[in-house]
Amino acid sequence: MNRLLFIVIIQVFVTCVRASDNVFWYDKPAADGMNEAVPIGNGRFGGLIYGHPEKERINVNEITLWTGDDNPSQEYGGPGFGDYQTLGNLIVDLPQHKDNTHYKRTLDVGDAVATVEYESHGVQYKREIFANHPSEVMVVRLTANQGKAYTGHIELQDSHKQAVHAADNSISVDGKLENGLRFAWKVSVHNTGGSLKVNGAVIEFN
Repeated sequence: MNRLLFIVIIQVFVTCVRASDNVFWYDKPAADGMNEAVPIGNGRFGGLIYGHPEKERINVNEITLWTGDDNPSQEYGGPGFGDYQTLGNLIVDLPQHKDNTHYKRTLDVGDAVATVEYESHGVQYKREIFANHPSEVMVVRLTANQGKAYTGHIELQDSHKQAVHAADNSISVDGKLENGLRFAWKVSVHNTGGSLKVNGAVIEFN
């Protein structure tokens, strides 16, 4: 079974940004679809990051998730060969951040790190997202320059309508496609200060 782990880290402290010649930057969030979202990955799994301050969406994929099966006599690309599938969406919901200024999102192709920065209600916020190859995890790091700055929730939206479970500081999906392929993915939330609370299938933080 293929397993995928996400780590969401919520911290509060002052950060700085290193200048780089290998940075793509944008002054607004990505529109729906694939063309404007920022990609990250480690060769096995990846995500498309849309960068909305009030509701971050990371569309997640993994290399082995598909609807086909062993069929050596079938021509490649023929009917019924199978389709590549996405896992679903990792959502970070921050409704109080809808009003924001000084927005900027970037992709540093040298470090393979995507960032989202903005100011809301006088607080400076930053997200850093990357996929680590040796550890096989994707990391979403949320920081701010003031304490008690984050209130919201984290959830997983599975593309295959599998059950989502939350317990302690984790949200997980354990599912199976119609071809029998089993898969699992999980998010683990770690915070510095504040509190975490499970509410149904989501984790609330403040």
